[in-house]
Formats: sequence, C-alpha cells, structure tokens
Amino acid sequence: MDRDGFTDLVLGFTGAKARQFKKAYIAAYNTLEARAFDDLKRQVQIQRMADAIGMAKAMGLIQPGQKGRLEDIVRPFLGDLSST
Repeated sequence: MDRDGFTDLVLGFTGAKARQFKKAYIAAYNTLEARAFDDLKRQVQIQRMADAIGMAKAMGLIQPGQKGRLEDIVRPFLGDLSST
C-alpha cells in the first residue's frame, strides 16, 4: 500500500481518534505547504536580486571598489520584494 492508499483508508475512519488523526494530518500538510511556499518565495527574491545586480552592473552603476550599499543601488530594479 502506498501513501495515497493509506491516507484514503485512514481518512475514511470515523470516531474520536480518527478525527484527531485527520486534524493532525491536515495541520502537518498545511505546515509543509507553507514552508514550500516560503522557500519558493525566497528563491524568487534571490533571483530578482541577482537579476537587479546584473542590470546595475551592465548599466555601469556598480564599479569595482565602489562604496555604498548594493541594496540602495539596485532598489530601482527590484520593485516591491514583499509582493513576490
């Protein structure tokens, strides 16, 4: 029996213990889904930052030995990272 078969079987059970299992199963699934979404969001933000740095370098806005915060230089290319 695979995981899907086990889940289908167990979710068909009734009673107090079955209800506890179902609630715990749903909570664990929701936690895993949230973590996966957060990881994906973080990956997109990192890629956007890398792309912004590349554009700033291509436009000559970043020079070797340059002082200043990289984030301030590339901010115009990033938009709102929180909307990712």
